[in-house]
Formats: sequence, structure tokens, C-alpha cells
Amino acid sequence: RPILFPSARSCLSLIFRYYKFNRSKNIFINKWSPFCIQSLVTYYSNITTNISDSHLILLNHRYGKNQFLKKNYKNKIIIEDSADSIHLDKKSFFTNSNSKFEIVSLPKIISSYSGGLIYTKDKIFYNFAKKFQKKNKLLGILQSRKKMNSFKNQKKNNSWLLDEFNNTYLDQKSLNNIIFNLKNFEINKKIIINRRKIIEKTFNLKPYYTSKIGPVFIFPKKNFITKKKLPIYHIHSNKFIEIQKFEKHILLPIHYSIKKDEFRRRLESLKKIK
Repeated sequence: RPILFPSARSCLSLIFRYYKFNRSKNIFINKWSPFCIQSLVTYYSNITTNISDSHLILLNHRYGKNQFLKKNYKNKIIIEDSADSIHLDKKSFFTNSNSKFEIVSLPKIISSYSGGLIYTKDKIFYNFAKKFQKKNKLLGILQSRKKMNSFKNQKKNNSWLLDEFNNTYLDQKSLNNIIFNLKNFEINKKIIINRRKIIEKTFNLKPYYTSKIGPVFIFPKKNFITKKKLPIYHIHSNKFIEIQKFEKHILLPIHYSIKKDEFRRRLESLKKIK
């Protein structure tokens, strides 16, 4: 039961509102989580990195890297955040027991300037969320215009982020833009898969099998060096979220917005440490 909203942030916001979260409750997120998640959670509740102390668990499957829970947390709300992941099949949804929600961000996978999807197993929430789709029309139209201008000018003009999580309305221009860019899903998926194969062959790595793929390839910094300036992030290195193990990784963008020659240059800048 997917439901379309203006952004992944507005999707998460609706879930928090549905459960009436406030400062008396705690939401689990990983250390080094993106700022957009941190700022949204603190608006509604408190951040904790201790699962046992949480009322809601936000599992961030960053860059297509699945995170799993060792235990079956029946008394906690579980959200699977696959914002920047491309799902390869239906089995890639709801990979953790008792999770009721999965989030996808369309700009990150099809390059539209708006759009977030909530997949849910909760029929009551589905009806709750559907009631919000046509609210906040003036805010939706204003933000759509600002997002489109920012996208066209390729400027980091984030003024439209103000109150974005309160926006639940997509205007016709946003909808048309999403429809126009839907073709990019298969294009992006094909390019990412092909580039993964090139990387695996270049560095003699084992084939990477997963139910999701992300827009970057993750190289452990301790095993690789690079002559070109590439992003370095702390990535959770264990598949179980309870085991807090973070290591620095070099990120190589492999999505379709990276031109073929640029991908080759970045790839050639990497060297495996023996």
C-alpha cells in the first residue's frame, strides 16, 4: 500500500504524528545519521542511540546496505528507511520482523524534485495518511515552485526546506515531473548494477548480492586510498544494528548522474592497499 507525499521527510513526519510522538518519547537512530533525519526527529521527539531506551526504531538502510535487528521487538514501532535505495524485488521490502513502514525518496532514485513514498502494512494508518494528501495546498504549491527553481538553477538553495515536513500536498507540476522522470528508475538501476560489476572486476571483489542497491559503492578506508577527493563517511559495518561498529569508508558515486568519463576517473583514482 504505497502512499505518495512531497518528500521522505513528510512521510516520516506523518508516522510520528500518527503515533502522537512528543518529548516524553525516544526515537532510535544511528550515530552519524544524516542531518535531515536528526533535525526531523528532534522536532517531534528525542534522539537515542540505545534501542532498549526507544519507543520507535528508525532503521536507515543507507546506500542500499541492509540493517537488521537481532531481536524481535514486538513492543516497538519499526520504520525501514530505504530513502536512497533502489529495490530490486518485492522481497527487499520489510526485511525486519514487525516493521510496518518503509520509506523511499523519489528525488534520490529518479531525480524528480519532489516525491516520497510510504509503504505500509497498517490499514488504519493508510486511511489516516490518505486524508492528508490534499491538505496544505498553498504550502505545497509554494514549495514546489521553490524546489523546481532550485533544481533548474542547480543551486543549493534550501529555503524550501522550511516546514517541508509539514507539507503533504503535491501540485500538478510536481506530479508531472515525477511521471516524466519515472523512466529514470530502470536507467539508474541498470547503470548502478553495471558499474558495480566493473568495480568488482577491477578490484577482484566478490560479487555483491543484496535485495537493494544504493547510489554509491562503499570502500573501507583501511583497505583503500584515493588520489581524488571523494566523500568519506562513517558507515555501520555490522549487519546488526545493536552491534555499534562504525568505520570510515570512501564513497564512490555510481548513479546515472555521474557521467561515464567522470566515473572512470574516480575509479582510477582508487587504489587497493595490499
